[in-house]
Amino acid sequence: HRTHFTFILGPGIEFSPQQNFVVFRVGAGSEFELGNHWDFSPELIYDLKDGHINVLTFALGVGKRF
Repeated sequence: HRTHFTFILGPGIEFSPQQNFVVFRVGAGSEFELGNHWDFSPELIYDLKDGHINVLTFALGVGKRF
């Protein structure tokens, strides 16, 4: 079984009908092979919007490779 690590870093723009936001994102995650072509992927992401709106996201993914 192998484990893969990912790192996220960069700027972006969030478009909204009310207001657009400049976003800076940083995050990290990993992918674990569980067997029988199944994967499990936890990820932690931090967004800073317009320099004062903070968003912290924890995501869990499950995947099946074909």
